[in-house]
Amino acid sequence: MSNIDKMEIDGSITKVIKGAKYEVTLENNHKVICTVAGKLRMHKINLVLGDNATVAISPYDLTKGIIIWRNK
Repeated sequence: MSNIDKMEIDGSITKVIKGAKYEVTLENNHKVICTVAGKLRMHKINLVLGDNATVAISPYDLTKGIIIWRNK
């Protein structure tokens, strides 16, 4: 996903799905299934239920995304 075709939206992790996937509820109450970005995996950043996160979503498929940042 290039930088041009992505939207960054804040949300909250509402469900942990097996296989390193998460369900994130965005600010507009839209639910997205997300994976974790490589930098977060590389630095072993733990994501738990209730964490706020920034999600990158492609405008072509609004049901899937990538968690690119964990907000405190």
